[in-house]
Formats: sequence, C-alpha cells, structure tokens
Amino acid sequence: MKKTFLILICISFYGLILQGQTNPTSDLNPTGLNELQREFQELFKQKDVLKAIEKGTQVSEILLDGKRYKEAASLYYQMDQLIYEDEKKTGKTNFRGRFQVANERLRMYTQEGKAESSKTQLNVMHYCMNYLKDDNLTDKMLLTEAEYYHTFGMANKSLESYKKLLQRCLSSKNEDSREDCYKDMLSYAERKKITPLTETVQKLYVVWQDSVNMVKAARELESLQQEHTVLQQDLQSKEKTIRNQKAIIVGLWIFIVILIAALVVLFFLLLKNMFQAKKLKHNLKMINESNAQKSHFISNINTQITPALEIIENLPANSFYEKNVRENIDILKKRVADMQTYIYLEESREEPYPVQSIDIKQLCDGIMLSSRSNFKPGIESVVSVPRVSIKTNADALERILSYLLNRSALHTNSGKISLEFKKRNARTGQFIITDTGTPPDPEKQENLFKPFGEQDLTIDDDGWGLPICQLIAYKLNGTIKVDTDYKKGTRFILDLCS
Repeated sequence: MKKTFLILICISFYGLILQGQTNPTSDLNPTGLNELQREFQELFKQKDVLKAIEKGTQVSEILLDGKRYKEAASLYYQMDQLIYEDEKKTGKTNFRGRFQVANERLRMYTQEGKAESSKTQLNVMHYCMNYLKDDNLTDKMLLTEAEYYHTFGMANKSLESYKKLLQRCLSSKNEDSREDCYKDMLSYAERKKITPLTETVQKLYVVWQDSVNMVKAARELESLQQEHTVLQQDLQSKEKTIRNQKAIIVGLWIFIVILIAALVVLFFLLLKNMFQAKKLKHNLKMINESNAQKSHFISNINTQITPALEIIENLPANSFYEKNVRENIDILKKRVADMQTYIYLEESREEPYPVQSIDIKQLCDGIMLSSRSNFKPGIESVVSVPRVSIKTNADALERILSYLLNRSALHTNSGKISLEFKKRNARTGQFIITDTGTPPDPEKQENLFKPFGEQDLTIDDDGWGLPICQLIAYKLNGTIKVDTDYKKGTRFILDLCS
C-alpha cells in the first residue's frame, strides 16, 4: 500500500508540474519560497546533508515551476558541494543524495529541452539505483524517465516506462488499489495528452475489468453453489429430522395404544380383584363368625363340664375308682384350660404384649433354677447367656422358656439340657433350648405346633403347649421352630425381634 500510494503521489505531482508549466506563476508564493531558501541555507551551514537535500528538493520544485533555472542551477551546485564534503568526510559515496540532485537536474534540463544534459543525468540516476535498490526511488525514476522519453520524442520508450510503472502499481493485491492505478494513469495520460499511453492504458483497463468481472462472477457462482450446498444439506437434515419425528410420533402412538390396552386390562383385573376381595371379605366374615360360634360353643362346654368335674373331684375318698378317675379328671381339666388359653390367644393374636428392657441372663438363670426340679436324676443343666438387655415381655417369655425346659425334662432320661441366647444384631436375639432326649418323630414334627397335633394325653403334656407357645411368640414379634438338622436330641429355636 505504501508503494502504491507513493506512485500515485508521483503521478499526481508530475501532473501538477505540467499545469505549472502552462501557468508558471499562478501558484508561486514568494514568501514561502524565501522561507524555504532561508531554511535550506541554515541546514547548508550546519552540514546536515539529509535535511538540506530534502529542503533543497522542495525549493527546486518551486523554482522549476516558476522556470527560474539559474537559481535552480545555483541550488544544485550547493547541494553537490554539500554531498561532496559529506563523502569526503565519511569516505562513502552518497548515492541517495546524488540520485535526488540528478533527478532535479533532469527535470530542469527536460523543461529547457536539453537532451544530452538530460540523458547524462538519467545515466547518473541509473548508476545510483544500482546501489540503492530502493522501490520508492525506482518508481520515482521510472516516472522521470518516462517524462524524459516523452519530451524528446521517444514515444515507445516512454510508453514502456509508463507500463513498468503501471505494473509496479498493479503489484498490489488490493483490487480497489489496482483500479485506482488505472484511473490515475488514464487521468495523467489525458492531462499530458499522451494518446498512445491513453489508448494502451484503456485497453489494459478494459481487459482488467473483464477479468475482474469474470473473477467476481466466478466468486458469486461459487458462493451461490456453496449456498445451494448448504441449503441442500439443511433440507436433507430437516427431512431426516421430520422422518425421525414421524418415527417417534408413530412409536408414541403405538406406546399410547399399548398403554391404553394395558390400562384396560389392569382395570378389568382391578374389578376382578375387587370382586374377589369382596368375596374373600364375605368368606372371612363367615369364617370369623364360625370361629366365634366354635369358641362360644367350647366355652359353653367348658362351663358345663367344669362343675361336673368339680363334683366328681369332691367325691368321698373311699371310692374304689378314686385314683384313675382323679388322674383323668386332672388331664381333662388341664386340657380344657389349655383350650381356653389357646382360644384367647388366637382371638388376641394381633394385640402385642407390653414390653420393657429386661436382663436376659438374670431371667434365664431364674427359669433354669425353677425348671431344674423337674429334671430326672443325673441330668446336667447348662445356661449359656451373656449379660445383655432386650426389650420384651418377661412373663410371656418366661412362660415359653419354662414350657420348653419342662418338655425337655419330660423326654430326657440322661445327658444334659441347655439354654442359650445369641445376639444376632441390635434388634434380634435367639434363644436355643437343647436336650439329649428322644427326638420327636420326623413325620410328626410338622404337626407339633398344631392343636391336637400330639395325642398323648398325660398330666404333664397334653399337646396344647407348643401351639400356645407359638401364639405367645407371635404376640412377642417372634417365631418358634424345631431344628430339624439337630440329630442328637431335640432343639427348639425361639427368634425374637424387639
């Protein structure tokens, strides 16, 4: 951009020179000229070569515009003298300064029509450019060279120099700057009335415009193609999205239909379950009424049998059948009492016992001590209970453990009977009653906890004890069972959850 700008300035500047030659005194400012000359003389005295030559060039332009050639020649002499002294002092040739002075002399000789002198200065400029290699000075020299050839009738060489200058201007990649190059060169040629240059530049300008238009058309076509491609891709993407949405909608409708069908099936199942629940509720009500009637019937039997049993029990002691009768009466009375207890527990099985924290070791030691009197001679009693506390009902638990120990005592003739407690976790404990007596018949084990499961009517065990213990364990939030894997006797396991 900087190089292009300089070329445009040079072209415009030399256009002003042409206008100045037509009207040499129109733009001359004596006050400004005198000031520039004074500044030049001061710089000359200070031996400031660079600034003095720059200032001298400005003075030269004004003098040449006014065709004051003698003053201009004197100025160039001073500039040569200053350059010579600088070269003598530094020991180096000041090619830049000599180029500038030669350029100004060439302009002066060109205006005066001195061909040989102009050619000499042009050669000096070429010689200096061999060492300077400066693009800005090259553009300046090409314009001066073109002016020289044009002035002295060498139209072909002048046109060649103009073409070189134009090509250097067009080396910029900015299309706007290139168009300015053509326009400025055309304006310059028309102003200078250089017909061959005008025609050449016009042809080049038309060709360039055509190429630019083709490039623009190609770019627009490429842009349109890209837009078309983008639109196609966007259209394909939207079509794919629409297909996916259609698939989703179809899937949703299928799911909705399946869901509706499932809801219909569930509704009918719900109606069926409601009907069955209503039927079960009715059946349960009938069963409860039947159980209540059975309980009432059993209670009435007990009420009627008990007085008769008491009368028989109070018969005179000298009765000949006293022993057998009294034994069977006691068994019958105990069974009736156990039946009443079972019925009561069955009716209140969903009513849990009140609980409190108790010392298990102390309770188990007391139960074992009470039950030991029922052990046969030689039976060893073992209590393995840690000192822990659990929340339960002491009376209900004691009833279960006492019955299980007395039952073991009834069926154990030798060996030992043990009571253990194991803490399973923070809320669960396990009581284990083990004996070395005769184990129950495996075929009858599943009936041990059912009423009338044991038919052995004795005063000590009438078959109601285990069913009663099972109901008490249920009301304590626990379970009781027989360990079927234990083969050396009988083992009952009571699990409680506090």
